[in-house]
Amino acid sequence: MDGKEGADRTILVVEDHDDTRALLRRLLEHHGYGVAEASDGRRAVEAVRLRCPDLILMDLHLPLLDGEGATRLIRELSGVCPVPIIAVTALDAEEHRRRAVLAGCNEYVEKPPDPELLLAKIATLLEAGRAARLAERMAAAMHAG
Repeated sequence: MDGKEGADRTILVVEDHDDTRALLRRLLEHHGYGVAEASDGRRAVEAVRLRCPDLILMDLHLPLLDGEGATRLIRELSGVCPVPIIAVTALDAEEHRRRAVLAGCNEYVEKPPDPELLLAKIATLLEAGRAARLAERMAAAMHAG
């Protein structure tokens, strides 16, 4: 990889363990992504209110407000910030996966994440978002003209 995949893209890493957050930061920065960080669910929601990231990596077990609750609140901001969210958690049970999706997560990866798998999911979600925004602009242009 050439470190340019993430050019001009910011990913919010929501993780309460400093070492895991640092590991994800290094991986993402190595691949050219900008990184913002939050150590709990409340800070994550506030960060999204202040500046909508291009994608969120969300731990599910967080202090103050868990990842499911934070995801639900972020989804309520969808008109302001329609951001893809990947749950990144040590919980591998199918029930946790289902709950993450019901809360509004687009994807789910287990800790420790396989770097190639995580980067592939990030790229897929970012590309889907770019394509959707392009389609919206084209539809708006057709209706305007």
